[in-house]
Amino acid sequence: MVSNSHPQSFEASDLPTKHVTVYADRAEVNKTINVHLKQGHNEILITKLSRSLDQDSIRVEGYGKASITEVKYQERNVVKDEEVKEKEKELHQKIKKLKDERQRIEQNLERSKRQKEVLDGIANQLGRGTVCSEKEEGTRPSAYALISDGDGLDNLEKFLDYYVKRHSDLDGKLNDLRQQYDKIDEEINVSNSQLSENYGACCAHVKEVTVFVSCTEESDGTLDIFYVVRNASWKPSYDVRVQTQEPSMKLFLFNFKLKLTYYGLIEQDTDEDWKDTKLTLSTAAPRIGGQVPELGTTKVSFYKPPQIQPRMMATTAESFSVNECSFGASAPQEQLRVARYDAPAPPRMKSIEAIVKENVTSTVFEIENKTTVPSDSSLHKVTVAVVDLKPTFEYESIPSKSTFAYFKAKTVNTSHFPFLAGPTAIFVNQSFVANGSMKAVNTSEDFNVSLGVDPSIKVEYKAAKKFNEESGILTKSSLLTQEQKIGLHNTKNEAIRLIVVEPFPQSTEEKLKVSRKLLEGSTKLKSLSIRKLCQNVNATRQLGLGIISTLSSPNLRSNRVAFLFEIILSAILDPFNATGPWLQSLGTDLQMGEQVTLLEPALNNKADKHVHVVLNKQNNVEWQLNLQPNEKKELILKYQIEHPKGEQIEHKEE
Repeated sequence: MVSNSHPQSFEASDLPTKHVTVYADRAEVNKTINVHLKQGHNEILITKLSRSLDQDSIRVEGYGKASITEVKYQERNVVKDEEVKEKEKELHQKIKKLKDERQRIEQNLERSKRQKEVLDGIANQLGRGTVCSEKEEGTRPSAYALISDGDGLDNLEKFLDYYVKRHSDLDGKLNDLRQQYDKIDEEINVSNSQLSENYGACCAHVKEVTVFVSCTEESDGTLDIFYVVRNASWKPSYDVRVQTQEPSMKLFLFNFKLKLTYYGLIEQDTDEDWKDTKLTLSTAAPRIGGQVPELGTTKVSFYKPPQIQPRMMATTAESFSVNECSFGASAPQEQLRVARYDAPAPPRMKSIEAIVKENVTSTVFEIENKTTVPSDSSLHKVTVAVVDLKPTFEYESIPSKSTFAYFKAKTVNTSHFPFLAGPTAIFVNQSFVANGSMKAVNTSEDFNVSLGVDPSIKVEYKAAKKFNEESGILTKSSLLTQEQKIGLHNTKNEAIRLIVVEPFPQSTEEKLKVSRKLLEGSTKLKSLSIRKLCQNVNATRQLGLGIISTLSSPNLRSNRVAFLFEIILSAILDPFNATGPWLQSLGTDLQMGEQVTLLEPALNNKADKHVHVVLNKQNNVEWQLNLQPNEKKELILKYQIEHPKGEQIEHKEE
């Protein structure tokens, strides 16, 4: 302590909380201290700060006719004073009384259960018609004796009335006793927690900050202390309310209103209550999430069986030493060299990694009204914004994942607020319909809101048909044809717009070819000049192999003769400019021909104006169609996969 200094002491819990900025995993607290400064050196001690305080984050600002010369942080153990000891004693007495009361309730519960068992036992005897034997009759009464005299039926009726009433009374009493027991048990747990947290140790561990202030004359001043605490966080939450202006929901008319209420859910357990404070929510490091089943890219590749780990025997197992486990990159390798493998080695454990998701630009939300957030680990909801949006609506279905049609609202974030990923509660016409989630959305960005499942749109995902064939004469290859049918039925009284997405495999192997003729939207076959063939020494051989391949093609069986005559006639009339459908499959490298197969659907096909088919960026086929009232439609996806014979293929979504 500086000589001739003037000390002042404050407890953090007594200081007003001016402002709190809450982040995704922490919070910055700003407390204000009004002090009267004397001329010379002043020491301002703030004690009993939060247990979650980060000492490197402490910052102090002053206002007045003085200068801050030093800020000192320290932690120390403080011996309990008499007041604390008295509070601890009172808490022990409270716990003892609660335990005595709990024991009394346990005894009442046991007695009531026994009464119920006796009553049920008598009723069971009457139900079975049990009568005591002559030997037992003199020693104990039988339940049957209640109805064995002349007034048996009257006695039975009285007993049944008594049984019902008494049974009901006992059930109610047992229920009340159990509720009392649970309540007292919870109070005991809370009191024990308070005892262990605040009075368990002989000394209290406190965190303190001392601010040294130099003042040239006596005056009043204000200190603002800032520090970061852990065990505090916030996350977004949304209410999505769709309101129609008419009873009938016409999807293609703008008679919908979508109101999105943006909430912040704040949770803190910092050992300090934030009372009547100004709150700011920061979007730094937000947590992101998603909704309708996500469909990734389905890739097809050759199946690779797992490699069998070879057996290894270490020649000098005893050479393992402590030095080989020292810190450094080589330690795991040294250990593997000397390990004894009497059986295949177990797989390496996978590290649990955090899921990294898309983030939006960091911003802050200032809550208009002052708020109180106690340190109780409970969620406290504050309103960030209420946004009115103009939506359009459609349905989406991913039958391979879920045979439901999801009602979706498509809109644009026209507010000044970025939306973070978070859970949504969805209401349509004041009725709760579903829980969902929202992805991160920036301002002016398009986004979708899932409004739940509509059972009036029927989706049938039929079993896929698969055909395996072989092609080629000299070089054999396998040809897998897969056909998937999807049935749709709009049972509503109005037309709807429906998006259907189905996976289309993407090859990851050079030798594995997936036919993509469905992407062309045309049945026109490209031709290749025979002049290119004649530049090759084996042109004649290639031509012959092409004819043979054409004849053996499983997809051209019905037209073999026509194809053969077309090839021969073209070669005779113009041997240097002959064309033929089979040559398109040869390619420029003149390898064994791939089969030219026309599959469905055709992309960008204008034949049906109500259906538009595209291949999206995930390489999935996407149908965009309008279904009229009570209309049924069947979608077909058909593709071929050609690969060398003997190879197995597998489908994997990434």
